[in-house]
Amino acid sequence: MQNDERVLGWSFLRRQRIFHQDLVGGKKLADTVTELAGDEKEVFLDFASGMLQWLPERRKTAKELLQHPIFDSLNKDRAEWEKGSE
Repeated sequence: MQNDERVLGWSFLRRQRIFHQDLVGGKKLADTVTELAGDEKEVFLDFASGMLQWLPERRKTAKELLQHPIFDSLNKDRAEWEKGSE
């Protein structure tokens, strides 16, 4: 049995392609994100795709995700708040 099959418990992936396409519906993540546009959408899609990987070894860890640019403004605001509370 291939690693893909062991992880998922049945043959859902074959040669890095979705085997049961009918269960997925053929939609891409980008098609489902309708509230964002431009750079915001691209940054979000990059972040989300780091979490939404079928194979665990391809998923980003929480520590890696916290370093993603999507959190840059939050980290900047936090640093300013911490600086102001000193």
